[in-house]
Amino acid sequence: MKAVLRGLAAPFLGRVEVYRILRKDSADGSPEVERATDVPVRPLADGDVEGASNPTIRDRHWYGGEQSRGFGWFEGQDLVAVCYFWWGARYEARNFWPLADGQAKLVEIVTAGSHRGRGIARRLIGHATQQMFDSGFQTLYARVWYSNQPSLAAFRAAGWRRVATVVVCEPPWWPRPLRWCFGQAPETDRSVL
Repeated sequence: MKAVLRGLAAPFLGRVEVYRILRKDSADGSPEVERATDVPVRPLADGDVEGASNPTIRDRHWYGGEQSRGFGWFEGQDLVAVCYFWWGARYEARNFWPLADGQAKLVEIVTAGSHRGRGIARRLIGHATQQMFDSGFQTLYARVWYSNQPSLAAFRAAGWRRVATVVVCEPPWWPRPLRWCFGQAPETDRSVL
């Protein structure tokens, strides 16, 4: 039935995207993370991503750079999961969810396929979130496809909460995409919605 409705709506609405916007504030308290010193999460250094054995992880190297901070989950010397936060001018080009000073957005998280289903993403999100807060950020956001249940569950388990749903469509009869925000609107620039 969903496929039929999508097929009927496509000529009128064009491509439709639905995202959940998730948020974590430093004032919420620390995320639930293991405090053991041997947890294999650390900030990414030059060459870490390019040296990963898994091509899916290696392909994420371009997320690094100015106004970006990446974190990785290592098993031995092998990098098996990464996440990246962007802020400032680096993020403004995307600007899907406007950010204020002291805010960053988790723009990418991926776990190598052979390591999925073990809770790595949840634990990586938790540790990376705490390290972002420790470095001075007050609010973090993420955008997750509405039906990506594994990602949504990982963020929930790491203490993040859904604050909005954003629907974007690109109707062929309109010169630019249309957006609707349900829930909390961005604090900085409401004109993008």
